Amino acid sequence: EKMRVIVRCKPTTKERLIQLEKNEFILQRPKSNLRKNYPFERVVSETESTPELYKNHLQDLVDHILRGRSSSVIAFGAGGTGKSYTTRGVDGLVRSFGRDIFKGLRGDTNSMLSLSVLMSAITAPVQSNMTGRQITHEVLLDGLLPAGDVGDYRGGLHVREHPSKGFFVEGLNEVVINSEEELEKFIDSALHNCNAEDERRTAGGNGAPLKVHCLFSFKVRRRDGSGMVDTAELQVVDLAGYAREKKGGAQIARGGEKSGPLGEDIVLKAFLRIMSRC
Repeated sequence: EKMRVIVRCKPTTKERLIQLEKNEFILQRPKSNLRKNYPFERVVSETESTPELYKNHLQDLVDHILRGRSSSVIAFGAGGTGKSYTTRGVDGLVRSFGRDIFKGLRGDTNSMLSLSVLMSAITAPVQSNMTGRQITHEVLLDGLLPAGDVGDYRGGLHVREHPSKGFFVEGLNEVVINSEEELEKFIDSALHNCNAEDERRTAGGNGAPLKVHCLFSFKVRRRDGSGMVDTAELQVVDLAGYAREKKGGAQIARGGEKSGPLGEDIVLKAFLRIMSRC
């Protein structure tokens, strides 16, 4: 199994237009008998909690990384659908994966766990005098910097290419986890910085990001009998949601950025290009 698609439903107080039957969404058009079925590999109802989602659908990835296999969990969808709640909440995937991976390595003197956190802040587009087009500016920030010191939008980290290792983020901190207390401390600090960037986005103003993507990377390094070190990685990615299009065209975000799935696809590709080597 190389890829699995899990669809999670968010509770709503409005009229329910979607019905669930096993692993299918059934869309019912209001005031008509027209129905459309959308099958998915796995469907999680709104009554299933985040810990239940993790246990039933994702916990096996912990065994994967402990066996030397790398995985990525990517939360993607429209804005306000619960991606950050699922990944970065109190009982979110980041904490669950971190705790279980650390527990799985307990007593193994030939292995170690490390954590790095990358934030991708998409700022207001700038006007290019050469092409006349608006170019979105992406700034990479270190999520493990001290609380409140989340970087400067005039600078940020840079993506480099190594001749043999490929792309990587120059200057991104990676901390070794030696205890559960350290794990909780670093995750708390990273979540605080991610939330601070989200608050800047919500507040608006000069320099505020339009979108914030967060990438949490857990790496397990294990030394074998010959002294060689194998590295496996589990990434949890919270991708900022795109704005739903309204009738008559796409919504326009702050700074003139064209929003919607097509605009988001550009940002998605730009961020995913460095995921395999960060």
